[in-house]
Amino acid sequence: MNIDDIFTGYKQDGNNYIKKADSKNKWCGFSKGVIDELKDRHGLSFNIILWGNTPVDHYFCIPFSRLEHLFTERLMTSGKLADKGLRRWTATIVNNVFMMRANSQYSIDLSEFYVDASSQLAPVFGALVNEFDVDYTIEDALANVKIRIGQSEFRSLVLSNFESKCCISRIAEASLLVASHIIPWSHDKSKRSDPANGLCLFIEFDKYFDRGLISVDDDLSVIVSSRCSSLSGPLQERLLALQGRKLAAPGVTPINPSFLLYHRQNIFDQF
Repeated sequence: MNIDDIFTGYKQDGNNYIKKADSKNKWCGFSKGVIDELKDRHGLSFNIILWGNTPVDHYFCIPFSRLEHLFTERLMTSGKLADKGLRRWTATIVNNVFMMRANSQYSIDLSEFYVDASSQLAPVFGALVNEFDVDYTIEDALANVKIRIGQSEFRSLVLSNFESKCCISRIAEASLLVASHIIPWSHDKSKRSDPANGLCLFIEFDKYFDRGLISVDDDLSVIVSSRCSSLSGPLQERLLALQGRKLAAPGVTPINPSFLLYHRQNIFDQF
């Protein structure tokens, strides 16, 4: 998911509707008043953002334009609350499928808009967990976060440390490079901005590293999960091709061996 594409109009006073939802089956309700206000202000260029209590660092960020066809008068919720003037829509998300009124006839697959704990936006939602448990329209908080992340010192330091190239493959296209945390962002606040906790990785390898499919030994060689044989054949081939490959040495800040050990003990092989 490309955050630049998802957070459309982030320079125009913010455009996000934040909702706390149950994380197990993600039941959520949407106020017609808030939706109408956002449509008046932004047309269809705003986002529905849903996250739950457990964990708080997994969420969906969905352009409203992809959901608009489900937000119709006909699909609004009825009942006592509606009779009292609370006009809203209700939906559930099960296995990444958004279903208006819990009805699979009125649904859309949200897989492409799912963000997990590897996202640098995740802590923002964690900070909001006790603050917003009712309908709330964020003006520019997430927009400002997005800008700060885009200019983050951590990304700049990590990419510079590896000459703006993936330390495994030497791929140099900046849009495909991730400043990957060795100790995950959500695990240790004190390590979040430390360049010794960062690897510059091609986006595919970042996902392998984040999921614990690969890790890095103290000699900076790639190690592949012992459970590789349980994976699909094409993925096994891609992973085994990385086995033993040496990372490019960082140019300025050495990688902290204790951070690599943490990854091997707490992330690697945990999928």
